[in-house]
Amino acid sequence: MDSLIFNAHLLEELFPFFFIVKEDLSIMFTGKSLQKIKPEAKSFEDTFDFVRPRLGVEYTFDSILNFKDQVFILQVKNLSSPINLKGQFVFDSHNNRLIFCGSPWITNEDFFMKSNLAISDFALHDTVFDLMQITNSLQLEFSDKAALNAEIEKQKKFYENLFDNIPVDIGIFDNELRYKFLNKNSVKDDETRKWLINKALKEYYEFRNLDTQLAEERHSFLQKAIIEKKSVRYQDIYNEFTDTEKVVLRELFPYEDNEGRNYLLAYGVDITELKKGRDELMTKNKELEKLNGELDSLVYSITHDLRTPVVALMGLLDIVYESAEFVGENQEYLSLMRKSIFRLDDTIREILNYSRNARTDIIYKEIDLLQYVNQTFESVQFYVDYKIKLETSIQADCAFYSDEGRIATLLNNLISNAVKYSRENDGHAFIKFSAKIDSSTCIITIEDNGEGIPYNHQENVFKIFHRASNTTTGSGLGLFICSEIIAKLKGKISLESIPLQGTKFTIMIPNNR
Repeated sequence: MDSLIFNAHLLEELFPFFFIVKEDLSIMFTGKSLQKIKPEAKSFEDTFDFVRPRLGVEYTFDSILNFKDQVFILQVKNLSSPINLKGQFVFDSHNNRLIFCGSPWITNEDFFMKSNLAISDFALHDTVFDLMQITNSLQLEFSDKAALNAEIEKQKKFYENLFDNIPVDIGIFDNELRYKFLNKNSVKDDETRKWLINKALKEYYEFRNLDTQLAEERHSFLQKAIIEKKSVRYQDIYNEFTDTEKVVLRELFPYEDNEGRNYLLAYGVDITELKKGRDELMTKNKELEKLNGELDSLVYSITHDLRTPVVALMGLLDIVYESAEFVGENQEYLSLMRKSIFRLDDTIREILNYSRNARTDIIYKEIDLLQYVNQTFESVQFYVDYKIKLETSIQADCAFYSDEGRIATLLNNLISNAVKYSRENDGHAFIKFSAKIDSSTCIITIEDNGEGIPYNHQENVFKIFHRASNTTTGSGLGLFICSEIIAKLKGKISLESIPLQGTKFTIMIPNNR
């Protein structure tokens, strides 16, 4: 028998919509009728979508080859009116290519009219063959539906099992506010849970002999969420004011599926322990606030009452010290007593300043920084028996507003420290004060050429009772109070210091105009 020679024109007469696909899925030849509707067809994947077979087939040569004994329905992509081609692939083993033999799948006259095809575009086919293809297509469709339903059922069981193991109450309502799903955490009894499907919330309350008025209140929450399409949150409290009280936080989320149907996802979380912990914490905080207030009042009262006799004693010592009756060794003892009393007064004043900062409100007013700097320096420059030069510089775009008492304490502590820990430096001891003020911020620097702060102490100088030097006496409260004041004013403080060369403090304070 002579071998059959491939004749594309003969094939075109039989199947005017045929096409040939190479191994890389490029289209190497198309029939005249297919060229009419898709003249630019170059790639199989860019030209067609699989309608049948639906499951398993992929856009690869080998995958299509495995399904060649089945009927294919291919949808032509990117047409104004969709056209499906129905047929089979034939494998040309000699040239390693697939030949699709088929025709448009026309189901009614209206579909034919919209396709812009003519009768001449079609080839005549055996009706028995068409009937066989229809039967095969129906069988494939039935098989696909069965496989799809099995997959859907599998996915459904997976998510139901997942929701059942989440420690949260979960329920889904349809747009008529009837239950469509409940997990085991919301209703533990299986029979009751099944019975509730397609039932309303009120029916459940009646079934459980619960307060139906409460059901109506909950129903109003559901209505609000689904009508307004906004989430709604509320709390359910069970066995209130008893040892078995339970608090559940519930939230309702409306959503719409792909077909435009409205549903409501409801979940509830048991927050009983969280609420108990919060209530206990609030109670303890109130008790702590009360104790702190009482302690502040006590500290303020004690330090205030202590300072009165100390100030009186200082005055008496001054009178005695100036008296001619005390000379020599006795006068030296009086001097030591005066220094001790002065140190005690400094400590009491620092404690008072700390108490005031903690217990008094901030009062903003315009502040003349230069005035406070000069006043402070005049009152502390005689802490040492050598001269210290004060240099001041202020650049102000506007007035500076802050808390007067706190700024005064801040400047007093920093400038007095600069004097106490200064060095004579052959008559060149100095303190430099500068400030830059704009509408939002005041940046203050206080610099000296004193003894400086050892490197191993610098990170701790703002801690309470920490003293970085033993050259002078002090309580270790001054810089701690400075940091507390700046924190109260929502500012920042930093330092730069080199031992035996000096220290520079930089302070940033908001300008509360």
